Amino acid sequence: MRFLRRLRGDLSAGENLELYVTALLSLTLAVLGVFDVAGGKVLAAATLATLALLAGSLLGSRRQIADLAAEVRAGRSGEVSAADFFRRDSPRPSNRSAPHGTSGSSASPSPAPCATSSTSWSTAPQRAQSSRSH
Repeated sequence: MRFLRRLRGDLSAGENLELYVTALLSLTLAVLGVFDVAGGKVLAAATLATLALLAGSLLGSRRQIADLAAEVRAGRSGEVSAADFFRRDSPRPSNRSAPHGTSGSSASPSPAPCATSSTSWSTAPQRAQSSRSH
């Protein structure tokens, strides 16, 4: 049942069409060969056509992989990852029941991170490191 839903989704989106045609053609050739409906020349030609469809699909996949690899390489060349972009500039308070701005311990409290912080991203690691050293 899951296969039929995936098949319907792929066909409606126009994805993997060559693979479905290859599978259908292969099954048809197998049935024709088993029941000796088609001659050897017809089966050989249809088999070569099936291999051509399969080769075309593999070339498309390789092109997609090469494009993806290029994007990954570009990401390593200085682009900021999402994890780095959304990283918090100071640790969360250890006691969640403590009031805002306190850590719940007897040590000097550090301010809780706020979504409206005006601190620039370039000074955030320096500020966090200096607050831990005190």
